[in-house]
Amino acid sequence: MQVTVKSAKVAKTGTNKNGDWELIVVTSEDNTDYTTFDKKAKHLTNGSVIDIGEPTIREGKVGFKEFTMVSAPATPPPSSVAKIDTSHEMTPDMWAEKDERQRLSIEAQVAYKGIMELAGAHENPISEKFEVIFDAALDWAMAHFKTSQPSAKPAPEPLKSKSEDLPDLHGMVFADAGKLKTALQNILKMSASQIQKETAGFDLTTEEGRKQAWMQIIAVYREKPDE
Repeated sequence: MQVTVKSAKVAKTGTNKNGDWELIVVTSEDNTDYTTFDKKAKHLTNGSVIDIGEPTIREGKVGFKEFTMVSAPATPPPSSVAKIDTSHEMTPDMWAEKDERQRLSIEAQVAYKGIMELAGAHENPISEKFEVIFDAALDWAMAHFKTSQPSAKPAPEPLKSKSEDLPDLHGMVFADAGKLKTALQNILKMSASQIQKETAGFDLTTEEGRKQAWMQIIAVYREKPDE
């Protein structure tokens, strides 16, 4: 796998039974960090293209054992910008998800490169059998690439007020006091004591009295939040 270098730095040093060691972090142009114990990597500069072979992934860190130089930069490297470390905010589940996305992304990149090289090396005219295989391989690579991308979370639906769930109540007519009280109980979810209190000031024996009571009560109770 080829990587275009953005910067390289020594992250840690130490000594073991094999002697002194250095952990080098190589940052690619797409801001992916690769770790290695190959001491030659600390001399890499911006624009260098290296081949790291098959990388390994562990706890969100992509690593390689050694590399070969493909091409050196043509111009002097600009100063590198330090990457903010957010590892302390990651949970094991988050690391697992990130590792899986990185693995799928790397697989897709390697597969896509191989597919393009295979297509370029194939003699014309392209056979029908080769075209079927080529299309299937390309579909596989694109599916892995899409899977490796973070999925967008749907926005939560706006909350509805109680009045939005109720029908148009203004045109309702009640034949008697009993039907009015039943509507107050079933539609506005009022208790018997609330109904008795709110209708006490109206003459429910007349249609006009029942209408006045209904209009005044719905103006108050249809906007009250559910308890």
